[in-house]
Amino acid sequence: MHSLQSQKQILNGSLLIALYFIFWIVVTVVLPILSLGLRLYTKEQGILKDHTKEPEA
Repeated sequence: MHSLQSQKQILNGSLLIALYFIFWIVVTVVLPILSLGLRLYTKEQGILKDHTKEPEA
């Protein structure tokens, strides 16, 4: 019974470490992509607004 309890604690610890790493991977990879995508999207929206008066080439 005691060994099962310690195994559970080890599993919980490794799960926390895994979640921590996943969180930082998401922060370092997804956030820059999101910000870049938003910047491109807003830039595109601005271009579309500028070209509404004249016909598209």
